[in-house]
Amino acid sequence: GFPAGGSKLKKNEDLENMKKIVGLVKPIIDQIPAGYVMQITGHAADYPTKALQASVSKQRAALVYSELKKAGVPASKMSYKGVGIDEPLSGYDGKDGKQRRVSFKAIKK
Repeated sequence: GFPAGGSKLKKNEDLENMKKIVGLVKPIIDQIPAGYVMQITGHAADYPTKALQASVSKQRAALVYSELKKAGVPASKMSYKGVGIDEPLSGYDGKDGKQRRVSFKAIKK
């Protein structure tokens, strides 16, 4: 997973997980109909400032976007954004790292 306050994957396990995610998501993006893109959304834990939350979450989404591009997904089929802690998981109480994640959603262009 993502380290606290960061967006770089350093552990071999994390890099392998990224490869698995790309392998799972790429075929789905390839099937998205015209007029839609896969929106990659980065999320962050409750860091001291909104600016840090926004920056870290956007960097996380950008990392996944970049890895998908490297795997051959056209940039025109994807977008990315960071939302900080503004879209929490259901039941999230802010006391652990569960917010350090990336989500995917097909949206109209």
